[in-house]
Formats: sequence, C-alpha cells, structure tokens
Amino acid sequence: MPKDKSISFLTNSDNQLLVKVGDNRAKAVPGRFVVENNRLIYLVDDSNGWQRDFGLPERIYFRGSWWLSKEHNLIMLLDHSSDTLTLRGRIRKPEGNVFTFWLRSAKFKDESEVTLIKLAGIWRADKFNRLTFEVTGRQARGTLVLRAVWDIGKNHQIIYRYEQLKTKEKVDLSFRGVWDILDKNKIGYQLEANEENRINLRAYLQTPNLYPARGKIKYRLGVGIANKRQEKLLVLDGNWRISRAGGLSYEIDYGKGRIKRILFGATVNLPGPDRLVFSLTNRQGRPLGITVTFRKKSLSEKDWEYFIRARKQGREVYLGGGFKFKF
Repeated sequence: MPKDKSISFLTNSDNQLLVKVGDNRAKAVPGRFVVENNRLIYLVDDSNGWQRDFGLPERIYFRGSWWLSKEHNLIMLLDHSSDTLTLRGRIRKPEGNVFTFWLRSAKFKDESEVTLIKLAGIWRADKFNRLTFEVTGRQARGTLVLRAVWDIGKNHQIIYRYEQLKTKEKVDLSFRGVWDILDKNKIGYQLEANEENRINLRAYLQTPNLYPARGKIKYRLGVGIANKRQEKLLVLDGNWRISRAGGLSYEIDYGKGRIKRILFGATVNLPGPDRLVFSLTNRQGRPLGITVTFRKKSLSEKDWEYFIRARKQGREVYLGGGFKFKF
C-alpha cells in the first residue's frame, strides 16, 4: 500500500476501491478484491494508467481488523488509519473453519465478476449465544458477530437467517453438524467439516428426568442482547440405547441416514423391582444433572438379568468405550 499519508481509501456500492488524494474527489480504481491468508488485497487493473498517476502497485495490501456490519457486509478497519473498506455481498454456506463471503465487483463498461472471499478461523458462540467467527492470523484478525437470532431446523441443524435492509434479500445459512452434551449447563454443536470446531452454548436443562419411551431432551437458552434477546427451546429427539459393547448412548437422526451417537458415562441405581436409573456423567466424569429411567419391560431379558446379577455380586460394571457403571 502506498506510504503517502495524504492518500486515503474507501469503497463504493460496486465493491470498487476508491482512492482519495488530499482534498481531491475520490476516484474509483478498476480492479477487484481478493483475500490471501486473511489479508485483504486489491488487484489493480492498470489499463488506464492508475499505477503511473497515483503510484499504485499492481497489488495493494491492506492490514487491519475484520468485522461484520448490521447489514451483514464484510468490513475491514485499516490499521493506523480511520479508513474502512466495506465489501457488500452476502454470506455463503458455512464450512468447518472457513467464513465465505460472496461479492460482485462491478468493472467499467458494465462488466462485473463474482469473487468468493474466504477467511480462515474458528466458529464459536459468544456469551450471549450469538454465532461468531474468529478470524485468526498475523496480517488480519477480528471477530465477526452474526447478530440475528438463529433457529433449529427439522433435522436438528442450526439455521441462521437474516435480511439485508436495503435489498430486502433473505439469506438462510445452514450449519451442518451434530450435538454433544458437554456439561450441566452447556451443550455443544460440533461442525461436521471440522471435528475440532465446536460451538459451545450456555443452556438450562429443562428435562432432567428422562424416559426412553419419550426420547426428548429439552434445553432452554437465551440468544441475543437487550431488546433483541429471545428465549429459545432446543429439543433433541432421539433414542436411548444400552449396549455392553458400546455403552449408554443417545442416537439422533439428522436426516438422510445420518444417525449420530452421544456417549455417556453413568452410575446405576435400582430404586425398585422393575427400574434401572442411570445418572449421567460427561467424559470427565462430572454429573450432567440428567437421569434416564429404564423400566424392565423396555430392556431385553438378557440385559436386565445382567444388571441384576452385577448388583447381587456388588461389582462394578464396565461397558464399551471405558464407561464405568457403579452400583
């Protein structure tokens, strides 16, 4: 980028770079924006001699902080400057560790081209349970906050919807992933394209006492801030399974044959002649505040006899995957 402090930069509604020298009127420079390693670059089309007249290189590099406007446009606040570059477009389908933004760059003589801006980082949720994307890197950084309230689709996926204020265009973004119960007041959504990228949400367990025949786990959580905050009911609908090979699991159908399991540890109690009560724990052995009650008629005779025999012998029971059941 030129070192001349009298030069400032901005963009127009056609995603063209505008150059302003001193008090002169800003002029549009033909070219297009791209991103490399999270750093914004403008590729200058020098057909009209812009490099010669303004001392511009073929590639103008910008360093700064990324953020997302209320219009859901992508913005870079430049370092050591009050200049901001606004890229107008729309968010594309989320990926595991990538934020993808679609923009159309208008060129001269009514020509235009489409560019996909891809930023590398991590999908997360903030303390208000809003979806965020943390841009990581030395050349550019920032947190993109998706301010609208997200919903849950029929196949248990997170769906984010927003409407652009000027164009009234509605955009639906579906996050493909699977749910995981992490702690007593925390539930996670692990994105499918990146197993290490998990969106952790603060939630209140509404159904602590569960019965396999009903199959639903309900959480209540708030999303958003101030007057935009909404209370949501997150309902997981699945099937409980007991297996001496695979432990205690909760199977969720995500549609199109995608059935995923949440595995639990537990301690087991027999409060009556025909009931087994599992008190669930997470992978670290901490109680989740959830109990699952199996009645004798919901278990196979073989499994029922297995637990009864273990109780009479006063021994610990280990199910598959290292899950420990203690009477």
